[in-house]
Amino acid sequence: MSSQSNKQKKAATSSLQTKESSTKKDAHGQKITSDPRFVHVHQDPRFVRPKKNDIKITLDKRFAHMLKNKEFSDAPKVDKYGRPLSSERAKKELKRLYVLDNDEDDDESNNRRGHRKNKDTIISSQKDLYDFSRGRLDISSSPSEEEESDDDNASLSSSSSTSLNESLNQNDIEQEEPIPLGDETRRFAAINLDWDNLKATDLMKVFSGFCAPGTSIIKSVKIYPSEFGKERIELESREGPPKEIFKSSTNKREDENDSDESSSDIGDEKNNALADEFDEEALRKYQLERLKYFYAVVECDSVETARHIYQQCDGAEFERTANFFDLRFIPDDMTFDDDPADECYEAPAEYKPVDFVTDALQHSNVKLTWDNDDPDRSLENETTLDAYLRKQREKKKAKRKLQQEKMNKLSSDQDPRFAALHESHHFAIDPSNPRFKKTKAMDKLLQERQRRQLLLTRNKKNSGI
Repeated sequence: MSSQSNKQKKAATSSLQTKESSTKKDAHGQKITSDPRFVHVHQDPRFVRPKKNDIKITLDKRFAHMLKNKEFSDAPKVDKYGRPLSSERAKKELKRLYVLDNDEDDDESNNRRGHRKNKDTIISSQKDLYDFSRGRLDISSSPSEEEESDDDNASLSSSSSTSLNESLNQNDIEQEEPIPLGDETRRFAAINLDWDNLKATDLMKVFSGFCAPGTSIIKSVKIYPSEFGKERIELESREGPPKEIFKSSTNKREDENDSDESSSDIGDEKNNALADEFDEEALRKYQLERLKYFYAVVECDSVETARHIYQQCDGAEFERTANFFDLRFIPDDMTFDDDPADECYEAPAEYKPVDFVTDALQHSNVKLTWDNDDPDRSLENETTLDAYLRKQREKKKAKRKLQQEKMNKLSSDQDPRFAALHESHHFAIDPSNPRFKKTKAMDKLLQERQRRQLLLTRNKKNSGI
């Protein structure tokens, strides 16, 4: 029995070692595999990513001045947030895309010298890696090398985001702490919601749907700023969003000087502007903190109504916005002295649901919402613009109608100024003329001329009698 248990332990440890070796990391912190089924991937040129210098556009001496001329390196002095930009930023962007022939030759010569120096070491290392029992190379690294690479990666990751991880871990600990329910009252609060898109009307409409018709009602829904929110809003009104969400200049400089960057990585940077500008983890933390800027106070007519809404809505998702209701009962002796930022006393009869998604709660790509437009203001502006354009169209239509009426009045048969047109022989119309075109206007003129001639002959007969 002991020998079997020892065999099982050895098999388990060997499986763990194979799993650990199959998930090694390279110098850039990316996971690689030493699975023999995928050994050819490391040597096949089809899977080799091109170097950063290989994708640069080569310039000859005729265009060398482009990298030094100010006309090609004119860049803004501040970014869209008002922060000063480096004067060398435009030149660095040009050097990232273009390279001179001399620079390329120098790089090739340096690579050749480095290749000669490392040739002997490569040959000696190949002897060590050769597996005589199987007749092939062993590409797996030694345990000491794996430990060193793991230690380097761990030190880099810990040094780059120690403070941020501490804050995130602290938030996780606070979320895991059990929160007492408290005594049930007729008031409860809704917290941790996306207040950039949710209004008191939305909460009133949602909670009113869980009230029994005619027997229970919601008196009011008021949204107040929290103490944390007031401090942050005042600070952001003066200084903008916190500087911690932006990447430091040292990290940007390391990214620019990284010559092993692949073309796919550069393409990802172009498609995703946040990769160059924001620290994703810090930005996510900031966006989650914005959920605490406000809180809603819902006042019901009775404790039973508040209890029923709490039981039905607490922990439920609002539409498909990734916002889950976090409801807390409010003691009766608690008062709120601040002026509400928004309030609602009755659910609207005509309600249009909001359509949004909070990226920080659902998506891996988080966007900064500090400078986003107010949805209600945007809708109001669109409505105002539509009303203005509709009014202008109505004015133009009325103006055209008035002009048409004037033209009809001027060409009216009863206008004495056009009597000669119907009575004088100078304006007689001959329908038998080959150039005559039968139209409604011509028929009207002929009918009016015939009517007047008949009327004239009748008057002559009556006067003769």
